[in-house]
Amino acid sequence: MDVPVDNNPARDALRGLYDLFQKSLTEHPDMLAWKGQAVRDSGFFAAPASAEARTLLTLWQEEGFAKKLREESNACGFPRNDYIFCGALLAVCAARALDSGNAVFALSLAQEATSYSQMDGFAQEVILKAHHALDPRLPSIEETEDWLKTRFCLRPFTMIETTTSGEFYRCCPSYLPLPIGRMETKDVGAVLNSSESRRIKDSILDGSFRYCSKLVCPFIGGRTLMSRAEGLAQMAVLPETPETIVFSHDLSCNLSCPSCRKERIVIPKDEQERFDSLTEDVLLPLMDKAKTINICGSGDPFASIHFRNLLIRYCRTAAPQSKRLLLQTNGVLCDAKAWESMGLEGHVREVQISIDAATPDTYAVLRRGGDFNRLKDNLGFLSALRRTGRIDQLILRFVVQAPNFREMPAFAHWGIALSVDGVQFSQLRNWGTFAPEAYAQACVTLNTHKDHAAFLALLEDPIFNHPVVQMGDIQNFRVPAQENS
Repeated sequence: MDVPVDNNPARDALRGLYDLFQKSLTEHPDMLAWKGQAVRDSGFFAAPASAEARTLLTLWQEEGFAKKLREESNACGFPRNDYIFCGALLAVCAARALDSGNAVFALSLAQEATSYSQMDGFAQEVILKAHHALDPRLPSIEETEDWLKTRFCLRPFTMIETTTSGEFYRCCPSYLPLPIGRMETKDVGAVLNSSESRRIKDSILDGSFRYCSKLVCPFIGGRTLMSRAEGLAQMAVLPETPETIVFSHDLSCNLSCPSCRKERIVIPKDEQERFDSLTEDVLLPLMDKAKTINICGSGDPFASIHFRNLLIRYCRTAAPQSKRLLLQTNGVLCDAKAWESMGLEGHVREVQISIDAATPDTYAVLRRGGDFNRLKDNLGFLSALRRTGRIDQLILRFVVQAPNFREMPAFAHWGIALSVDGVQFSQLRNWGTFAPEAYAQACVTLNTHKDHAAFLALLEDPIFNHPVVQMGDIQNFRVPAQENS
């Protein structure tokens, strides 16, 4: 690595560790899902520690270490992915603090680590361990691992997801952050049978779930995975090609929600053409054989020219009343006119609407560029589709954050009044939208947030026990709340 020369011991230490970190990721691709472990296992901190390692060991015991780390990393001249490295190093610091008995400091460092590198299983595991150390009523990692040995997940066997990086995953990347191949290869069979794909499947078969996020996955957090016996029985009749396809490779959206992006995004024409070029050889063949086609987890299918073209192309040739589409949208452009012009009638099984608010004022802050009145009109249209059986499922979604958490009960009541099939809550994640300090202010689920106690108290509301309400990864915070109610 070509770096400036400055005779600074802390920076020398960081540069040495950074080189080892990159080497570890290159030699062990599995570490992409466990970046903190790549730092921990680099040998840099093995006893007896080097002078450089001792410098870092001293630094991270000081107040404001995370800020100092970021400043020193900037001075080192690391490339753009130094955020990932900083997060991994913070996760190791957190683990060391937890080992020394300082669970409060460990939790703050681990949460800071995930604000740098959201999809680091090592940092997430430290968070869960620290939560349990601070409140033993919450499940321990050991309890979760024991439970997982009795459970099974079919998603890595039946699902494939595309991403904006052009990579395929066997599940939502935030739940299982290990890519299995690239879209451009146009050989989906090879991707499905790649070494990474096989290792992921093996982790489910052996009950370790070692590539899965125990913190983010709503099926693990909500304890809703099927039994191991049921899963193994279903394995015997699985098709060779994925039953569920999730297309998340186009970021285009009509809104610029702060939980997702800093500004409105419409992908450039050359990128759209690149994705369009994959339609015939990659995308449509996958759609042809799938039972569920989910569009999209990255933007909005009604705002994306690429996804609109793909949907129109699919609906022209798909069997009528096949109902294989699952549309994820903010709902603003999903009206009767779009429904008709795109030929969606009879092809959509489920619609999921991300809203994040129950009042116009909060909606204006968190759904920038949206129109609350138009949204309500479109919810009426979609609710009518659900009542008359023209779609089978209608879901409302809500990302919990500081400006909106007090509206969670009202949002649940709103969904129930609309007779929706599910009201889903989830934690705020940092997908690179927030600087670490801004994320700490927005994420009310962090125990360091000034409103965290109020958030926990609100979870005692009995509306969250309604069968339509799905708490997902918020359920991790409800055990003490429920016991106190």
